[in-house]
Amino acid sequence: MKAALRMIFVLGLIAAVAGGALAGVNAWTAPIIEENTATRLQETLASVLDADEFELQEDTEQTLWHGYRNGELMGYVVRLRVGSYSPAGIDTLVGLDTEGNVQGVFIFGHSETPGLGDKIEEKWFLEQFIGLGIGDDIARGVDVDGITGATVSANAVMTAVRNSVRFVGEYAGLIDEPGIINLADVPDGTYTGTARGFIDNIVVEVTIEDGKLVSVVVIEENETASYAGPVYDQLPQAMVDEQKIDVDIVSGSTGTSQGLINAVKDALAQFATGDIEIDQLAGGIYRGEALGYDGKIVVEAEIVDGQLVAVTVLEHNDTPGIGGVAFETMIERLLAAQTLDVDAVSGATHSSQGLLDALKDAFRGAPRIEISRMEDGTYFGEAESFGGLLKLKAVVADGQLVSVEVLDHSDTPSYANPAFEEMIEDLLAAQTLDVDLVSGATISSQGLLDALKAALGSAPRLDLSQVPDGTYTGRADSFGGELELEVTVADGVITDITVVSHSDTPDYANPAFEELAETVVDEQDIYVDAVSGATISSRGWLSALEEALRQAVTD
Repeated sequence: MKAALRMIFVLGLIAAVAGGALAGVNAWTAPIIEENTATRLQETLASVLDADEFELQEDTEQTLWHGYRNGELMGYVVRLRVGSYSPAGIDTLVGLDTEGNVQGVFIFGHSETPGLGDKIEEKWFLEQFIGLGIGDDIARGVDVDGITGATVSANAVMTAVRNSVRFVGEYAGLIDEPGIINLADVPDGTYTGTARGFIDNIVVEVTIEDGKLVSVVVIEENETASYAGPVYDQLPQAMVDEQKIDVDIVSGSTGTSQGLINAVKDALAQFATGDIEIDQLAGGIYRGEALGYDGKIVVEAEIVDGQLVAVTVLEHNDTPGIGGVAFETMIERLLAAQTLDVDAVSGATHSSQGLLDALKDAFRGAPRIEISRMEDGTYFGEAESFGGLLKLKAVVADGQLVSVEVLDHSDTPSYANPAFEEMIEDLLAAQTLDVDLVSGATISSQGLLDALKAALGSAPRLDLSQVPDGTYTGRADSFGGELELEVTVADGVITDITVVSHSDTPDYANPAFEELAETVVDEQDIYVDAVSGATISSRGWLSALEEALRQAVTD
Protein backbone atom coordinates (compact mmCIF):
# COMPACT_ATOMS: atom_id res chain seq x y z
CA MET A 1 0.00 0.00 0.00
CA LYS A 2 2.82 2.42 0.96
CA ALA A 3 4.68 1.49 -2.21
CA ALA A 4 1.58 2.31 -4.29
CA LEU A 5 1.13 5.66 -2.57
CA ARG A 6 4.81 6.41 -3.06
CA MET A 7 4.45 5.62 -6.78
CA ILE A 8 1.39 7.88 -7.12
CA PHE A 9 3.27 10.71 -5.39
CA VAL A 10 6.32 10.31 -7.64
CA LEU A 11 4.18 10.19 -10.82
CA GLY A 12 2.25 13.28 -9.71
CA LEU A 13 5.51 15.13 -8.99
CA ILE A 14 6.87 14.20 -12.45
CA ALA A 15 3.65 15.38 -14.13
CA ALA A 16 3.73 18.69 -12.26
CA VAL A 17 7.35 19.32 -13.17
CA ALA A 18 6.72 18.39 -16.81
CA GLY A 19 3.62 20.59 -16.97
CA GLY A 20 5.51 23.52 -15.51
CA ALA A 21 8.34 23.01 -17.96
CA LEU A 22 5.96 22.90 -20.91
CA ALA A 23 4.21 26.07 -19.72
CA GLY A 24 7.56 27.78 -19.38
CA VAL A 25 8.63 26.71 -22.84
CA ASN A 26 5.33 27.92 -24.30
CA ALA A 27 5.63 31.30 -22.58
CA TRP A 28 9.19 31.58 -23.87
CA THR A 29 8.49 30.46 -27.44
CA ALA A 30 5.11 32.19 -28.09
CA PRO A 31 6.58 35.69 -28.63
CA ILE A 32 9.32 34.19 -30.80
CA ILE A 33 6.77 32.32 -32.94
CA GLU A 34 4.67 35.47 -33.33
CA GLU A 35 7.74 37.52 -34.26
CA ASN A 36 8.84 34.90 -36.78
CA THR A 37 5.35 34.82 -38.32
CA ALA A 38 5.34 38.61 -38.71
CA THR A 39 8.83 38.50 -40.21
CA ARG A 40 7.81 35.82 -42.73
CA LEU A 41 4.78 37.89 -43.72
CA GLN A 42 6.94 40.97 -44.31
CA GLU A 43 9.35 38.90 -46.41
CA THR A 44 6.46 37.49 -48.45
CA LEU A 45 5.04 40.97 -49.09
CA ALA A 46 8.50 42.18 -50.10
CA SER A 47 8.65 39.40 -52.70
CA VAL A 48 5.91 41.13 -54.74
CA LEU A 49 6.79 44.78 -54.03
CA ASP A 50 10.20 46.38 -53.52
CA ALA A 51 9.60 47.91 -50.11
CA ASP A 52 11.03 47.47 -46.62
CA GLU A 53 7.99 48.37 -44.52
CA PHE A 54 4.34 47.35 -44.97
CA GLU A 55 1.33 48.89 -43.24
CA LEU A 56 -2.00 47.06 -43.20
CA GLN A 57 -4.91 49.36 -44.08
CA GLU A 58 -8.27 49.30 -42.31
CA ASP A 59 -11.75 49.72 -43.77
CA THR A 60 -10.84 48.56 -47.28
CA GLU A 61 -12.91 46.23 -49.44
CA GLN A 62 -9.93 43.91 -49.99
CA THR A 63 -7.01 43.18 -47.66
CA LEU A 64 -4.49 45.89 -48.54
CA TRP A 65 -1.02 46.93 -47.43
CA HIS A 66 0.82 50.16 -48.24
CA GLY A 67 4.49 49.46 -49.02
CA TYR A 68 7.17 52.01 -48.05
CA ARG A 69 10.90 52.35 -48.61
CA ASN A 70 12.68 54.93 -46.47
CA GLY A 71 9.29 56.42 -45.65
CA GLU A 72 8.29 56.86 -49.30
CA LEU A 73 5.17 55.12 -50.65
CA MET A 74 6.33 52.55 -53.21
CA GLY A 75 2.96 50.96 -53.95
CA TYR A 76 0.40 48.48 -52.69
CA VAL A 77 -0.06 44.77 -52.00
CA VAL A 78 -3.51 43.23 -52.37
CA ARG A 79 -4.51 39.86 -50.90
CA LEU A 80 -7.45 38.37 -52.74
CA ARG A 81 -9.00 34.89 -52.84
CA VAL A 82 -10.82 33.79 -56.00
CA GLY A 83 -12.85 30.69 -56.80
CA SER A 84 -11.13 28.02 -58.89
CA TYR A 85 -11.11 24.31 -59.68
CA SER A 86 -10.70 23.57 -55.98
CA PRO A 87 -13.56 24.68 -53.70
CA ALA A 88 -10.99 26.37 -51.44
CA GLY A 89 -10.07 28.74 -54.27
CA ILE A 90 -6.70 30.42 -54.80
CA ASP A 91 -5.29 32.88 -52.26
CA THR A 92 -3.11 35.46 -54.04
CA LEU A 93 -0.86 38.40 -53.24
CA VAL A 94 -0.44 41.01 -55.97
CA GLY A 95 2.07 43.85 -55.66
CA LEU A 96 1.47 47.06 -57.63
CA ASP A 97 3.37 50.31 -57.91
CA THR A 98 1.80 53.73 -57.37
CA GLU A 99 0.64 53.81 -61.01
CA GLY A 100 -1.24 50.51 -60.69
CA ASN A 101 1.31 48.38 -62.60
CA VAL A 102 1.92 44.82 -61.39
CA GLN A 103 5.31 44.33 -59.72
CA GLY A 104 4.89 40.74 -58.56
CA VAL A 105 2.41 37.92 -57.94
CA PHE A 106 2.66 35.30 -55.19
CA ILE A 107 0.35 32.32 -54.63
CA PHE A 108 -0.35 32.47 -50.90
CA GLY A 109 -2.27 29.21 -50.83
CA HIS A 110 -4.27 26.78 -52.98
CA SER A 111 -5.53 23.18 -53.25
CA GLU A 112 -5.33 22.79 -57.02
CA THR A 113 -4.59 19.43 -58.65
CA PRO A 114 -0.91 18.39 -58.22
CA GLY A 115 0.93 18.26 -61.52
CA LEU A 116 -1.68 20.40 -63.29
CA GLY A 117 -3.29 23.22 -61.33
CA ASP A 118 -0.25 23.71 -59.14
CA LYS A 119 1.65 24.96 -62.21
CA ILE A 120 0.19 28.36 -61.35
CA GLU A 121 3.11 28.67 -58.92
CA GLU A 122 5.70 28.32 -61.68
CA LYS A 123 7.97 31.32 -62.22
CA TRP A 124 7.30 31.69 -65.98
CA PHE A 125 3.55 31.92 -65.42
CA LEU A 126 3.62 34.49 -62.61
CA GLU A 127 6.31 36.69 -64.15
CA GLN A 128 4.25 37.36 -67.28
CA PHE A 129 1.91 39.57 -65.20
CA ILE A 130 4.73 41.97 -64.27
CA GLY A 131 4.31 45.32 -65.98
CA LEU A 132 0.63 44.86 -66.80
CA GLY A 133 -1.69 47.52 -65.41
CA ILE A 134 -4.87 49.53 -65.70
CA GLY A 135 -4.87 49.78 -69.49
CA ASP A 136 -4.37 46.04 -70.06
CA ASP A 137 -6.94 43.25 -70.46
CA ILE A 138 -4.94 40.76 -68.33
CA ALA A 139 -6.64 37.94 -70.21
CA ARG A 140 -5.62 34.59 -71.70
CA GLY A 141 -4.56 34.88 -75.31
CA VAL A 142 -4.45 38.68 -75.16
CA ASP A 143 -1.53 39.58 -72.90
CA VAL A 144 -1.17 36.43 -70.76
CA ASP A 145 -0.57 32.79 -71.74
CA GLY A 146 -2.66 30.09 -70.12
CA ILE A 147 -1.56 26.69 -68.79
CA THR A 148 -2.41 23.62 -70.88
CA GLY A 149 -4.56 21.24 -68.85
CA ALA A 150 -5.12 23.79 -66.07
CA THR A 151 -7.29 26.41 -67.77
CA VAL A 152 -9.56 27.02 -64.78
CA SER A 153 -6.67 27.45 -62.34
CA ALA A 154 -4.79 29.81 -64.67
CA ASN A 155 -7.91 31.87 -65.37
CA ALA A 156 -8.51 32.21 -61.64
CA VAL A 157 -5.09 33.78 -61.15
CA MET A 158 -5.74 36.12 -64.11
CA THR A 159 -9.02 37.16 -62.47
CA ALA A 160 -7.26 37.79 -59.16
CA VAL A 161 -4.61 39.97 -60.79
CA ARG A 162 -7.18 41.82 -62.94
CA ASN A 163 -9.41 42.51 -59.91
CA SER A 164 -6.42 43.61 -57.83
CA VAL A 165 -5.39 46.12 -60.52
CA ARG A 166 -8.93 47.43 -60.69
CA PHE A 167 -9.21 47.68 -56.91
CA VAL A 168 -5.94 49.61 -56.52
CA GLY A 169 -6.86 51.80 -59.50
CA GLU A 170 -10.09 52.89 -57.81
CA TYR A 171 -8.54 53.03 -54.32
CA ALA A 172 -5.65 55.26 -55.44
CA GLY A 173 -7.81 57.45 -57.68
CA LEU A 174 -6.14 56.19 -60.85
CA ILE A 175 -9.51 55.12 -62.28
CA ASP A 176 -12.55 57.38 -62.25
CA GLU A 177 -15.30 55.95 -60.08
CA PRO A 178 -18.20 54.77 -62.26
CA GLY A 179 -21.25 56.98 -62.08
CA ILE A 180 -24.47 55.87 -60.45
CA ILE A 181 -27.14 54.51 -62.79
CA ASN A 182 -30.65 55.49 -61.73
CA LEU A 183 -32.88 53.02 -63.58
CA ALA A 184 -35.87 55.34 -63.31
CA ASP A 185 -34.02 57.87 -65.49
CA VAL A 186 -33.13 55.42 -68.28
CA PRO A 187 -35.35 55.79 -71.40
CA ASP A 188 -37.31 52.74 -72.52
CA GLY A 189 -35.33 50.52 -74.86
CA THR A 190 -32.90 47.61 -75.21
CA TYR A 191 -29.20 48.31 -74.68
CA THR A 192 -26.12 46.18 -75.38
CA GLY A 193 -23.04 46.00 -73.14
CA THR A 194 -19.78 44.05 -72.98
CA ALA A 195 -17.33 43.20 -70.20
CA ARG A 196 -14.72 40.52 -69.57
CA GLY A 197 -15.81 37.55 -67.50
CA PHE A 198 -13.70 34.75 -66.07
CA ILE A 199 -12.53 33.47 -69.49
CA ASP A 200 -13.73 35.83 -72.22
CA ASN A 201 -16.09 38.71 -72.97
CA ILE A 202 -19.71 38.53 -71.87
CA VAL A 203 -22.22 40.41 -74.05
CA VAL A 204 -25.68 41.26 -72.69
CA GLU A 205 -28.89 42.92 -73.79
CA VAL A 206 -30.63 44.97 -71.12
CA THR A 207 -34.27 46.01 -71.51
CA ILE A 208 -35.82 48.96 -69.65
CA GLU A 209 -39.57 49.68 -69.61
CA ASP A 210 -41.32 52.43 -67.63
CA GLY A 211 -38.17 53.16 -65.67
CA LYS A 212 -37.78 49.54 -64.54
CA LEU A 213 -35.29 46.85 -65.47
CA VAL A 214 -37.38 44.07 -67.05
CA SER A 215 -34.76 41.71 -68.48
CA VAL A 216 -31.06 40.95 -68.79
CA VAL A 217 -30.19 38.45 -71.52
CA VAL A 218 -26.71 37.03 -72.16
CA ILE A 219 -26.33 36.92 -75.95
CA GLU A 220 -22.65 35.97 -76.22
CA GLU A 221 -20.22 34.29 -73.83
CA ASN A 222 -17.51 31.63 -73.59
CA GLU A 223 -17.46 30.80 -69.88
CA THR A 224 -17.27 27.31 -68.35
CA ALA A 225 -20.87 26.09 -68.32
CA SER A 226 -20.79 24.42 -64.90
CA TYR A 227 -19.63 27.67 -63.25
CA ALA A 228 -21.41 30.20 -65.45
CA GLY A 229 -24.81 28.47 -65.54
CA PRO A 230 -25.80 29.40 -61.96
CA VAL A 231 -24.65 33.00 -62.62
CA TYR A 232 -26.85 33.35 -65.70
CA ASP A 233 -29.76 31.72 -63.87
CA GLN A 234 -29.56 33.81 -60.71
CA LEU A 235 -28.07 37.26 -61.36
CA PRO A 236 -30.41 38.53 -64.11
CA GLN A 237 -33.44 37.50 -62.04
CA ALA A 238 -31.97 39.10 -58.92
CA MET A 239 -31.42 42.35 -60.84
CA VAL A 240 -35.04 42.36 -61.99
CA ASP A 241 -36.38 41.42 -58.54
CA GLU A 242 -34.28 43.96 -56.65
CA GLN A 243 -34.24 46.62 -59.40
CA LYS A 244 -30.53 47.20 -59.04
CA ILE A 245 -27.37 46.15 -60.86
CA ASP A 246 -24.98 45.52 -57.97
CA VAL A 247 -26.51 42.29 -56.68
CA ASP A 248 -24.76 39.55 -54.71
CA ILE A 249 -22.33 37.47 -56.75
CA VAL A 250 -22.61 33.68 -57.02
CA SER A 251 -20.18 32.00 -54.64
CA GLY A 252 -17.42 30.17 -56.53
CA SER A 253 -18.09 32.12 -59.75
CA THR A 254 -16.72 35.54 -58.90
CA GLY A 255 -15.16 36.27 -62.30
CA THR A 256 -18.27 35.41 -64.31
CA SER A 257 -20.56 37.20 -61.83
CA GLN A 258 -18.53 40.39 -61.89
CA GLY A 259 -18.25 40.19 -65.67
CA LEU A 260 -22.04 40.00 -66.04
CA ILE A 261 -22.57 42.91 -63.64
CA ASN A 262 -19.97 45.01 -65.47
CA ALA A 263 -21.55 44.18 -68.85
CA VAL A 264 -24.92 45.49 -67.61
CA LYS A 265 -23.22 48.65 -66.34
CA ASP A 266 -21.51 49.03 -69.70
CA ALA A 267 -24.88 48.75 -71.46
CA LEU A 268 -26.32 51.61 -69.39
CA ALA A 269 -23.08 53.61 -68.94
CA GLN A 270 -24.35 56.53 -71.01
CA PHE A 271 -27.01 57.19 -68.36
CA ALA A 272 -24.62 57.05 -65.38
CA THR A 273 -24.39 60.12 -63.18
CA GLY A 274 -22.32 61.10 -60.20
CA ASP A 275 -25.41 61.26 -57.98
CA ILE A 276 -25.22 59.72 -54.53
CA GLU A 277 -28.06 57.37 -53.59
CA ILE A 278 -28.68 57.74 -49.88
CA ASP A 279 -30.48 54.42 -49.55
CA GLN A 280 -27.31 52.65 -50.74
CA LEU A 281 -25.05 54.19 -48.08
CA ALA A 282 -23.75 52.19 -45.13
CA GLY A 283 -25.01 53.23 -41.71
CA GLY A 284 -22.90 55.51 -39.54
CA ILE A 285 -21.70 59.09 -39.05
CA TYR A 286 -20.24 60.89 -42.08
CA ARG A 287 -18.24 64.13 -42.00
CA GLY A 288 -17.31 66.34 -44.96
CA GLU A 289 -16.45 69.88 -45.96
CA ALA A 290 -16.70 72.27 -48.92
CA LEU A 291 -16.58 75.99 -49.71
CA GLY A 292 -19.65 78.07 -48.96
CA TYR A 293 -20.30 81.76 -49.54
CA ASP A 294 -17.58 82.94 -47.15
CA GLY A 295 -15.24 80.07 -46.43
CA LYS A 296 -15.38 76.44 -45.37
CA ILE A 297 -18.56 74.59 -44.38
CA VAL A 298 -18.12 71.45 -42.25
CA VAL A 299 -21.07 69.08 -41.91
CA GLU A 300 -21.90 65.85 -40.14
CA ALA A 301 -24.62 63.49 -41.37
CA GLU A 302 -26.04 60.30 -39.91
CA ILE A 303 -27.35 57.35 -41.95
CA VAL A 304 -29.46 54.59 -40.38
CA ASP A 305 -30.89 51.74 -42.47
CA GLY A 306 -30.39 53.66 -45.71
CA GLN A 307 -32.15 56.77 -44.34
CA LEU A 308 -30.67 60.22 -43.75
CA VAL A 309 -31.77 60.87 -40.17
CA ALA A 310 -29.70 63.93 -39.22
CA VAL A 311 -27.56 66.68 -40.76
CA THR A 312 -25.58 69.10 -38.57
CA VAL A 313 -23.51 72.08 -39.72
CA LEU A 314 -20.47 72.00 -37.44
CA GLU A 315 -18.61 74.97 -38.85
CA HIS A 316 -19.24 77.86 -41.29
CA ASN A 317 -18.53 81.58 -41.83
CA ASP A 318 -21.57 82.47 -43.93
CA THR A 319 -23.83 85.34 -42.88
CA PRO A 320 -26.02 83.99 -40.02
CA GLY A 321 -29.18 85.78 -41.19
CA ILE A 322 -28.81 84.37 -44.70
CA GLY A 323 -26.56 81.31 -44.73
CA GLY A 324 -27.67 80.10 -41.31
CA VAL A 325 -31.35 80.27 -42.26
CA ALA A 326 -30.59 78.60 -45.59
CA PHE A 327 -28.90 75.70 -43.81
CA GLU A 328 -31.99 75.09 -41.68
CA THR A 329 -34.26 75.12 -44.73
CA MET A 330 -31.93 72.91 -46.77
CA ILE A 331 -31.67 70.34 -43.97
CA GLU A 332 -35.47 70.17 -43.71
CA ARG A 333 -35.69 69.57 -47.47
CA LEU A 334 -32.95 66.93 -47.41
CA LEU A 335 -34.53 64.93 -44.59
CA ALA A 336 -37.93 65.07 -46.28
CA ALA A 337 -36.70 64.19 -49.80
CA GLN A 338 -34.01 61.63 -48.81
CA THR A 339 -31.94 62.76 -51.79
CA LEU A 340 -29.31 65.42 -52.42
CA ASP A 341 -31.28 66.56 -55.47
CA VAL A 342 -33.13 69.41 -53.72
CA ASP A 343 -33.56 73.06 -54.72
CA ALA A 344 -31.23 75.71 -53.33
CA VAL A 345 -32.71 78.38 -51.07
CA SER A 346 -33.50 81.56 -53.03
CA GLY A 347 -31.10 84.35 -52.12
CA ALA A 348 -28.60 81.94 -50.54
CA THR A 349 -27.43 79.88 -53.50
CA HIS A 350 -23.77 79.72 -52.51
CA SER A 351 -24.55 78.64 -48.95
CA SER A 352 -27.06 76.05 -50.19
CA GLN A 353 -24.65 74.61 -52.75
CA GLY A 354 -21.83 74.63 -50.21
CA LEU A 355 -23.93 72.51 -47.85
CA LEU A 356 -24.75 70.04 -50.66
CA ASP A 357 -21.09 69.85 -51.74
CA ALA A 358 -20.01 69.22 -48.14
CA LEU A 359 -22.52 66.37 -47.89
CA LYS A 360 -21.26 64.87 -51.16
CA ASP A 361 -17.73 65.07 -49.77
CA ALA A 362 -18.92 63.35 -46.60
CA PHE A 363 -20.69 60.52 -48.38
CA ARG A 364 -17.68 59.76 -50.58
CA GLY A 365 -15.80 58.75 -47.42
CA ALA A 366 -16.25 55.91 -44.96
CA PRO A 367 -18.75 56.29 -42.11
CA ARG A 368 -17.78 56.44 -38.45
CA ILE A 369 -19.83 54.56 -35.87
CA GLU A 370 -20.11 56.18 -32.44
CA ILE A 371 -21.35 53.59 -29.97
CA SER A 372 -22.24 56.21 -27.37
CA ARG A 373 -24.87 57.59 -29.78
CA MET A 374 -26.40 54.22 -30.62
CA GLU A 375 -29.98 53.41 -29.70
CA ASP A 376 -30.35 50.68 -27.06
CA GLY A 377 -31.24 47.31 -28.53
CA THR A 378 -30.03 44.17 -30.27
CA TYR A 379 -28.30 44.50 -33.64
CA PHE A 380 -27.55 41.84 -36.26
CA GLY A 381 -24.98 42.03 -39.07
CA GLU A 382 -23.02 39.93 -41.51
CA ALA A 383 -19.94 40.29 -43.72
CA GLU A 384 -17.50 38.26 -45.78
CA SER A 385 -14.70 36.69 -43.75
CA PHE A 386 -11.85 34.29 -44.55
CA GLY A 387 -14.03 31.22 -45.15
CA GLY A 388 -17.27 32.88 -46.22
CA LEU A 389 -20.12 34.73 -44.53
CA LEU A 390 -19.77 35.66 -40.85
CA LYS A 391 -22.90 36.54 -38.85
CA LEU A 392 -23.00 38.16 -35.42
CA LYS A 393 -25.25 39.75 -32.82
CA ALA A 394 -24.42 42.85 -30.77
CA VAL A 395 -26.23 44.40 -27.82
CA VAL A 396 -26.07 48.10 -26.93
CA ALA A 397 -27.38 49.44 -23.62
CA ASP A 398 -27.02 52.94 -22.15
CA GLY A 399 -24.63 53.97 -24.92
CA GLN A 400 -22.33 51.03 -24.24
CA LEU A 401 -21.52 47.97 -26.35
CA VAL A 402 -22.29 45.27 -23.77
CA SER A 403 -21.94 42.09 -25.83
CA VAL A 404 -20.85 40.76 -29.23
CA GLU A 405 -21.59 37.17 -30.23
CA VAL A 406 -20.49 35.40 -33.42
CA LEU A 407 -23.53 33.40 -34.52
CA ASP A 408 -22.09 31.62 -37.55
CA HIS A 409 -18.86 31.49 -39.55
CA SER A 410 -16.83 29.15 -41.78
CA ASP A 411 -13.32 30.32 -40.90
CA THR A 412 -10.66 27.90 -39.64
CA PRO A 413 -11.70 27.41 -35.97
CA SER A 414 -8.19 27.02 -34.52
CA TYR A 415 -7.21 30.46 -35.86
CA ALA A 416 -10.52 32.29 -35.99
CA ASN A 417 -12.13 31.45 -32.63
CA PRO A 418 -9.25 32.73 -30.46
CA ALA A 419 -9.07 35.82 -32.68
CA PHE A 420 -12.81 36.44 -32.27
CA GLU A 421 -12.51 36.14 -28.49
CA GLU A 422 -9.59 38.58 -28.41
CA MET A 423 -11.31 41.04 -30.76
CA ILE A 424 -14.55 41.00 -28.76
CA GLU A 425 -12.65 41.55 -25.51
CA ASP A 426 -10.82 44.53 -27.06
CA LEU A 427 -14.03 45.98 -28.53
CA LEU A 428 -15.90 45.82 -25.22
CA ALA A 429 -12.95 47.39 -23.38
CA ALA A 430 -12.34 50.16 -25.94
CA GLN A 431 -16.02 50.94 -26.73
CA THR A 432 -14.93 51.84 -30.25
CA LEU A 433 -14.49 49.91 -33.48
CA ASP A 434 -11.00 51.37 -33.88
CA VAL A 435 -9.13 48.36 -32.49
CA ASP A 436 -6.14 46.40 -33.82
CA LEU A 437 -6.63 43.23 -35.85
CA VAL A 438 -5.29 39.99 -34.39
CA SER A 439 -1.92 38.99 -35.84
CA GLY A 440 -2.12 35.65 -37.66
CA ALA A 441 -5.88 35.95 -38.20
CA THR A 442 -6.12 39.29 -39.97
CA ILE A 443 -8.88 38.42 -42.43
CA SER A 444 -11.05 36.75 -39.78
CA SER A 445 -10.56 39.77 -37.51
CA GLN A 446 -11.52 42.13 -40.33
CA GLY A 447 -14.58 39.98 -41.10
CA LEU A 448 -15.79 40.36 -37.52
CA LEU A 449 -15.24 44.13 -37.63
CA ASP A 450 -17.05 44.44 -40.96
CA ALA A 451 -20.02 42.43 -39.65
CA LEU A 452 -20.16 44.60 -36.52
CA LYS A 453 -20.09 47.78 -38.64
CA ALA A 454 -22.95 46.40 -40.72
CA ALA A 455 -24.89 45.59 -37.56
CA LEU A 456 -24.40 48.96 -35.87
CA GLY A 457 -25.10 50.76 -39.14
CA SER A 458 -28.66 49.42 -39.10
CA ALA A 459 -31.57 49.93 -36.71
CA PRO A 460 -31.91 47.59 -33.71
CA ARG A 461 -34.30 44.68 -34.02
CA LEU A 462 -37.79 45.25 -32.65
CA ASP A 463 -38.63 43.34 -29.45
CA LEU A 464 -42.10 41.90 -30.13
CA SER A 465 -42.70 41.33 -26.41
CA GLN A 466 -42.92 45.14 -26.02
CA VAL A 467 -45.83 45.51 -28.50
CA PRO A 468 -49.19 45.99 -26.72
CA ASP A 469 -52.29 44.14 -27.91
CA GLY A 470 -54.23 45.86 -30.68
CA THR A 471 -54.53 46.34 -34.46
CA TYR A 472 -51.99 48.61 -36.13
CA THR A 473 -51.52 50.08 -39.59
CA GLY A 474 -48.22 50.38 -41.43
CA ARG A 475 -47.21 51.80 -44.83
CA ALA A 476 -44.10 51.52 -46.98
CA ASP A 477 -42.95 51.88 -50.58
CA SER A 478 -43.19 48.67 -52.58
CA PHE A 479 -42.63 47.63 -56.22
CA GLY A 480 -45.65 49.49 -57.64
CA GLY A 481 -46.03 52.26 -55.08
CA GLU A 482 -47.30 52.53 -51.51
CA LEU A 483 -48.36 49.38 -49.67
CA GLU A 484 -50.61 49.48 -46.60
CA LEU A 485 -51.30 46.63 -44.19
CA GLU A 486 -52.86 45.92 -40.81
CA VAL A 487 -51.38 43.67 -38.14
CA THR A 488 -53.21 42.36 -35.08
CA VAL A 489 -51.48 41.46 -31.81
CA ALA A 490 -53.39 39.53 -29.11
CA ASP A 491 -51.95 38.16 -25.85
CA GLY A 492 -48.49 39.27 -26.99
CA VAL A 493 -48.68 37.24 -30.22
CA ILE A 494 -49.10 38.33 -33.85
CA THR A 495 -52.35 36.68 -34.90
CA ASP A 496 -53.22 38.25 -38.27
CA ILE A 497 -51.65 40.36 -41.03
CA THR A 498 -53.81 41.74 -43.84
CA VAL A 499 -52.78 43.84 -46.82
CA VAL A 500 -55.22 46.74 -47.10
CA SER A 501 -54.00 48.13 -50.41
CA HIS A 502 -51.09 47.88 -52.85
CA SER A 503 -50.24 48.49 -56.53
CA ASP A 504 -47.80 45.62 -57.10
CA THR A 505 -48.31 42.99 -59.80
CA PRO A 506 -51.02 40.73 -58.24
CA ASP A 507 -49.80 37.45 -59.76
CA TYR A 508 -46.43 37.85 -58.03
CA ALA A 509 -47.24 39.96 -55.00
CA ASN A 510 -50.38 38.31 -53.57
CA PRO A 511 -48.89 34.81 -53.17
CA ALA A 512 -45.78 36.38 -51.66
CA PHE A 513 -47.84 38.39 -49.15
CA GLU A 514 -49.76 35.25 -48.13
CA GLU A 515 -46.54 33.26 -47.70
CA LEU A 516 -44.92 36.02 -45.65
CA ALA A 517 -47.95 36.40 -43.36
CA GLU A 518 -48.02 32.66 -42.72
CA THR A 519 -44.29 32.57 -41.97
CA VAL A 520 -44.38 35.55 -39.58
CA VAL A 521 -47.39 34.21 -37.67
CA ASP A 522 -45.87 30.72 -37.43
CA GLU A 523 -42.40 31.86 -36.39
CA GLN A 524 -43.42 35.05 -34.48
CA ASP A 525 -40.46 36.75 -36.15
CA ILE A 526 -40.76 39.75 -38.47
CA TYR A 527 -37.16 39.43 -39.73
CA VAL A 528 -37.73 36.65 -42.25
CA ASP A 529 -36.39 36.11 -45.78
CA ALA A 530 -38.04 37.74 -48.78
CA VAL A 531 -39.99 35.49 -51.16
CA SER A 532 -37.93 34.55 -54.22
CA GLY A 533 -39.32 36.12 -57.40
CA ALA A 534 -41.03 38.92 -55.46
CA THR A 535 -38.13 40.45 -53.56
CA ILE A 536 -39.13 44.12 -53.76
CA SER A 537 -42.78 43.39 -52.91
CA SER A 538 -41.61 41.26 -49.97
CA ARG A 539 -39.38 44.01 -48.66
CA GLY A 540 -42.16 46.57 -48.96
CA TRP A 541 -44.50 44.28 -47.02
CA LEU A 542 -41.88 43.62 -44.31
CA SER A 543 -41.07 47.35 -44.00
CA ALA A 544 -44.76 48.20 -43.59
CA LEU A 545 -45.13 45.49 -40.94
CA GLU A 546 -42.15 46.75 -38.94
CA GLU A 547 -43.35 50.36 -39.26
CA ALA A 548 -46.76 49.39 -37.84
CA LEU A 549 -45.30 47.54 -34.86
CA ARG A 550 -42.68 50.22 -34.11
CA GLN A 551 -45.41 52.86 -34.02
CA ALA A 552 -47.32 50.66 -31.59
CA VAL A 553 -44.35 50.66 -29.22
CA THR A 554 -43.66 54.40 -29.44
CA ASP A 555 -47.28 55.67 -29.37
